[in-house]
Amino acid sequence: MAEECWPAGCWPDTCRARRLTFVTDAAEKLYEGALELPDEDREALALRILATVPRTTERVAAAWREEVIHRVEQIRRGEVETESWEQVQAQIDEALSR
Repeated sequence: MAEECWPAGCWPDTCRARRLTFVTDAAEKLYEGALELPDEDREALALRILATVPRTTERVAAAWREEVIHRVEQIRRGEVETESWEQVQAQIDEALSR
């Protein structure tokens, strides 16, 4: 997940991190302890930990493969309606012009 970027105006403490749960109690304790650190130390720790996370894991790649297969199957069964690139581009242009 290291390649994930936070949406504009959405930092870990306000968005995604609220939905995260840790796999182990040790990770939860580490997180709680890290919150006690000064901002500069917390940032340095986060960056050092993030640097150790593989950019693409097999688990993430497998999840994307499953998602792509699921979406293709939905299209083939007629469960979803597709749009042309021109339609999507027009919607994007309209949204950006607001």
